[in-house]
Amino acid sequence: MGHVLIDVSKKKIFSGFARALGGNNEENMKLLMQRWDDSKEKMPLNALLGRGMISPCFFYRTMCSVLGLPQAMLTYSEFCAAFNSGFHEHKEMTGELNTLKSKFEMMLMITNINDIHFRYLTNEMRHIFTPFDNIIASHLVGLRKPEREIYELAKALLEKKGINPQTEAIFVDDVLDNIMAARRAGIGHTYWFRPENGVELNVKRLKQYISNVGEVTLD
Repeated sequence: MGHVLIDVSKKKIFSGFARALGGNNEENMKLLMQRWDDSKEKMPLNALLGRGMISPCFFYRTMCSVLGLPQAMLTYSEFCAAFNSGFHEHKEMTGELNTLKSKFEMMLMITNINDIHFRYLTNEMRHIFTPFDNIIASHLVGLRKPEREIYELAKALLEKKGINPQTEAIFVDDVLDNIMAARRAGIGHTYWFRPENGVELNVKRLKQYISNVGEVTLD
């Protein structure tokens, strides 16, 4: 989903966290971002939350500890508001979803996401999810791209619908490792949605690429 349908600004998120400290927000934001980037818990925390293996409350408490933010200064609801504040919709891409839906038999979403973001987005940007027949969310299935098993789940849904993943499906992603993993898993067509190309150019090229393919799997 990220960089294809939406973007998320780390700076906006940490600016929200920094407001809890008062004073110079820009300096506090840089301090908190540096603490997070230097933390050995950064990758495990993100991965565990994204697999649904830790609760959002545990994530909140651990993040506050890592960032040196007293929970009295940043409540759970304030934390979630800041954590969800950085999203920006790629309307050039999301605006094409219903057109794609009308042309193709099935659309799936495979997304590395967490419970906090998923709850927010499915409420505040529900229209992004509506065109998809199924959503394979990492925190609900306990798997993340580029793990082969998450693509196998998608393939099973396609095959149940009578769709051949090798010849009738396209997988779209902004991360090359995820693209290569999809190919190894047996998804025959892929499109690398390169962030450096910009959304408008990617959308144009994607529409050209899928024009003669029967089914679409988007993320």
